[in-house]
Amino acid sequence: MAAKYGRTAVVETLLERCNNVDVEGRNSLTALHVATQYNRQQVIVLLLAHHASTQQHAKVSPAVFLCLIDPLIELCVSKIIFSVALSVFLLCCVVCRFILANKPLNI
Repeated sequence: MAAKYGRTAVVETLLERCNNVDVEGRNSLTALHVATQYNRQQVIVLLLAHHASTQQHAKVSPAVFLCLIDPLIELCVSKIIFSVALSVFLLCCVVCRFILANKPLNI
């Protein structure tokens, strides 16, 4: 619950008292899984600082996990997608110009 609601102080207290940061709760989810699902970045950083396992079966995709941990990665992915879309658009423009230049218009 503390990870779900972003209660960093509570998570820190629990980490001090518990020697296993990867305890599974309901639905076999760890605190790291829950914090990731609810985009609780401070909790994620805290759990990773206490060596929470990223190798356990996760309920979220690795790409989503990385984007939640580091917004800069999400920005990079957005830039890559934009660059690819722009390249495809420019290629379509070149192809259309080629087709129009080599095909007479019947007006």
